[in-house]
Amino acid sequence: MSVREYFAHPTIKHKVIEFLKSKGDFDYLHQKHKRPFRAYITEVDGDFYVSDDYNQIKCTFSNECKEKFD
Repeated sequence: MSVREYFAHPTIKHKVIEFLKSKGDFDYLHQKHKRPFRAYITEVDGDFYVSDDYNQIKCTFSNECKEKFD
């Protein structure tokens, strides 16, 4: 599967909505929403954004997470 096919459908918005419906509890989240997906992470003026090429959300990463990606 090509990278283009990975980004052929919006993913983030649907997953965030389902996460909010489960009141932020991963135990109540349906298994199909727990699978990995690809997203772009960009930094703009110290703020991080995750995008699936259709939607983007502002996010915060822990220092431990940032160190893993440096």
